[in-house]
Amino acid sequence: MNGLNSKWIAVSICILVSLAMAPVGWGAESDYYGNYAGRFTGDDSGVWVATFSSDSNESLFLSYSFGLEAGDGGWLSFVGEYGDTGTIRTTTEIQGSSVTASIDSSSGSVSGSWSNASNSGDLTGQQVTSVSQAGSLSGSFSGDAEGTWSCTIASNGWVSGTMTSEGVSADFEGGTHPDGYVIGMGTDVYDDDFLFYGAISGSSVSGTWESESGNEGTVSGSTGSSGGSSGGGGGGGGGCFIGSLFVK
Repeated sequence: MNGLNSKWIAVSICILVSLAMAPVGWGAESDYYGNYAGRFTGDDSGVWVATFSSDSNESLFLSYSFGLEAGDGGWLSFVGEYGDTGTIRTTTEIQGSSVTASIDSSSGSVSGSWSNASNSGDLTGQQVTSVSQAGSLSGSFSGDAEGTWSCTIASNGWVSGTMTSEGVSADFEGGTHPDGYVIGMGTDVYDDDFLFYGAISGSSVSGTWESESGNEGTVSGSTGSSGGSSGGGGGGGGGCFIGSLFVK
């Protein structure tokens, strides 16, 4: 019996040691759902926003480079967690940048890195629970295509908007940086992605738009206005807007 007890004690110790060495998951993917924002630095610099939810179509990482004056974005995926830290990752659609970030579920702080074929750097940020820019924005856009745009910023920073030309609309979604930057992304009928970026200064909005296929232009508008269409995707009309905004 003494020998048998010794074996059980040894097995129990091995099990306890194995459990102590194994990664511990304190929560679940849902612990990290929410809106986030911050800045990235390194070989390039700018701002980023992210929305992470159970809907993969609404889990986005979006950025705007002050140096390139261009936006980028991709869909987020949840890699896993260790302790109270979850890891999310994306590969952006325009620059092909690989972005990996860790979220502390207890504080909402974000840290990570980004890299592409020629540049790399770090990113930091924080969970966003409310923004002062909540409300409606609208205006016009020009460049390789022209028309009107509108969007709504929810109290937690979530953005939903529409770009409209010749009666046909394309929707975009995204987030708001607390410093007044709005970034959204949508997909056209060719399955190419487009980026909307607007900087809010007082009651005015100015920024850019660009598509994965290389078309681009500028946006302008104001807060609290209703000049742009806020309807959903336009029926009929084929692809007048889509065809002009995302010409192959």
